[in-house]
Amino acid sequence: MLHHDLPSLEGGGAGVDLVHGDDAADAVLALASGLGTSRAFNLVGRERPRATELLRHVGDLLGVEPRFVPAAADDLGRFDPAVVAFVANERSVDGRRARSELGYRPRSDWRESMRAAAAGA
Repeated sequence: MLHHDLPSLEGGGAGVDLVHGDDAADAVLALASGLGTSRAFNLVGRERPRATELLRHVGDLLGVEPRFVPAAADDLGRFDPAVVAFVANERSVDGRRARSELGYRPRSDWRESMRAAAAGA
């Protein structure tokens, strides 16, 4: 994706919900211990970076400079559809039920998690 032209949208593009595996494991353990009910729970990270912030960070870690091209929301047809789907399409889940019923509190910082993954940790 970093080798494609990327639309640079006002506000940084869509928000991206990221969850670290350790945080997800905490939620599973809370469920296994009897917290919560037999309902679905959405897990979210501590922060919700914008797509451009995430791609810049990943680019820094990989030594690749993302090619952001100024674009308006009505001018996205010139970009790869998969790129547009990631950068421009807002998608979000509500993690309040997991917080209130499971006591879910994500601990992991997405930037640190990406650094560790890039370093092979």
